[in-house]
Amino acid sequence: RQAVGKFRLVIDMTYCVYLDGTAGFLRVANSLKPNVAAPLNGAAAVRDTPRTSAGADQFGAIDVAASLDSGPTRIKLLTADQALFARNSEPGRNHWFLAHMCIVWLYQAWEVHYRSEIAQALGLHRNALKSPVFGDLRRLRHAILHNLGVATSDLEGTELLPAFAAGARSSSSL
Repeated sequence: RQAVGKFRLVIDMTYCVYLDGTAGFLRVANSLKPNVAAPLNGAAAVRDTPRTSAGADQFGAIDVAASLDSGPTRIKLLTADQALFARNSEPGRNHWFLAHMCIVWLYQAWEVHYRSEIAQALGLHRNALKSPVFGDLRRLRHAILHNLGVATSDLEGTELLPAFAAGARSSSSL
C-alpha cells in the first residue's frame, strides 16, 4: 500500500505540473493576443512589441514545414510575438512537448522504480505485474523517444488509449 501511495503522489504531481504548465502557456498566449493580429490575405499583420522578460524571443523565428506529400516546402517568417504565441497556444509545441515529457516520465517512474516495489509488496515477480495503461504508455514512449513522436505500428494495438495509425503525424510530432 505504501508503494502504491507513493506512486499515486508521483502521478498526481505529474498531472499538476502538466495542468500548471499548460495554464501558464495559455496565459502567455492570451497576453500576446493584442499584439498578434489575424493574417490578412495570407500575410501576417502583427504589431510586435519589445519584451524584456528573461527567455523571451528577441528576434523573429523562421517556421519551416516540409510537406510529406511531396509538395513544396514552405517557409514562413514569424515575428517574435507570433512565434511565442504559436508555441504557447493550444495545441502549440509547448503543450505537446510537456505532454510527451509527462508520458515519458510516468512510464519511466513505473518501469524503473514503482513496478518492482508494488510487485514485491503484492508478493509477485516484477514481470508478473501487468498494467494495460502502462503497456499503452510504453508504446507511446517508444514512439516519442525513438520515432520523434510519429506513430509506429505498435500504437495500432493499444488496449485503453486511442489507437494511432502507423506513420500518423500531427502537431504533436516533434
